[in-house]
Amino acid sequence: MSLVKTCTLLLVVAQIILTASSTEAQDSVRPVRLLEIKAQKNSIPLSLPLVVEPALVTDLTFQVGGVIEELFVKEGQNIKEGDLIARLDPTHLENRLKQETTKLNSAEDDFRRSEILFKSKTVSQVALDRAKTQVKLAQLTVDDAMKKLEQSYMLAPFDAAVASVDVKPFQPVSPATQIVRLQSLENFEAIVKIPATRGINLNSLRVGKKTIFLDIIPFMSVSAEFLRYSPQVEVATQTHRAAFGFEPPEGLAVLGGMTGEIRLQADVVSGINQDVPEVPLSAVLHDGNKNYVFKVDTESMIVSKQVVQIDQAIGSILPVTSGLEVGDTVVGAGAAYLKDGQSIRRLSE
Repeated sequence: MSLVKTCTLLLVVAQIILTASSTEAQDSVRPVRLLEIKAQKNSIPLSLPLVVEPALVTDLTFQVGGVIEELFVKEGQNIKEGDLIARLDPTHLENRLKQETTKLNSAEDDFRRSEILFKSKTVSQVALDRAKTQVKLAQLTVDDAMKKLEQSYMLAPFDAAVASVDVKPFQPVSPATQIVRLQSLENFEAIVKIPATRGINLNSLRVGKKTIFLDIIPFMSVSAEFLRYSPQVEVATQTHRAAFGFEPPEGLAVLGGMTGEIRLQADVVSGINQDVPEVPLSAVLHDGNKNYVFKVDTESMIVSKQVVQIDQAIGSILPVTSGLEVGDTVVGAGAAYLKDGQSIRRLSE
C-alpha cells in the first residue's frame, strides 16, 4: 500500500473516532425542560360547570292514612301558598269526629248531672271530679279527630312549582307515602364541583367576584352569592361541592337541572407564609426514602440532587416546605433520566 493511501486511511479513521467522541459527549448533555420555582398563588381564577338546583325542595306527605279522593295539581304546574293539592276520602274521619262529638256531649251531660247531685250532696267530690275529667278527655279526643279531618286536605306551604306527583286518585296511602315534590320558584342554587387542590381546599376560603352564565342565555351574566362549600372531598371526583345562590333574570323561567358555567376568583386566607415555593408533581422523584428534585446551576448548567420536604396536598402542584427557595431553578420534565452532577441543556435550545 502506498504512503498516500495509508495516510488517507489514517485520516478517515481519526475523523470517525473524533466524530464518535463528539457525539458521545453531546449525548451526555441531556436536554431537559427547566422550571423556575415560584411562590404559591394567592388568587386562583376558576371557570367551572354548574348544575342548577332549587334553593328549596320539599316532599309532602299526609299526616294521616287513607285513600286519595282527588288530586288538584299536575307536574310542572305553578301553585300559590294555600292552594289545595290533594284530598283524602274523609268518610271514616268524619264518622270518627261524629262519634267522638257524641261521646263529648254525653260526658258533658253527665258532668252537669253530677254538679246538680253534688249540690244536693248526693254524689261526692271525687265523683264530680271524675265526671269533669271525662269531659276533658272527650274534648281532647274530639280535637284530635277534628285535626285529623283537617289533615286529610293537603295545602301548598309556599309558592312553588310541582316537580312531581307521586300518587294516583283512589290509591291508598300511609302517612309516610310521598304525595308530591315541590320546588321554589324564585331562589335557586348553582352547584359546582371545585377541584381539591391546595390553593382552594382550605377551611378559610374567601371567594371573590362570582358570575354565572346559563346555557340557555350564554351571553347574559347573572350575579351569584357564595353560600357554602363542603370541606369533605368527594373521593370519586376529588372535588368539593360548593353552592352559589342566585335569582333568575326577570322573565326567564329557570328549572332544576339546567346547566351553565360559573366564573370566579378563589382566594385563600390562611396563616401560611405565602412565599412557600411550589413544584409540579412531574419534577419530584423518590428514591425509596426521600423526595428529591434536580436543582440546576444556571451558570454551569450542571444538576445536583436536592432533597425536599413536600407538604400534604391534593393535585398536581405540590408545596415545598424545605429544600428549595423561590427563584431556584429545577428540572421540570426529564428528571428521571438524570444523575447527580450531569450536564444539561434547555430543551428549547
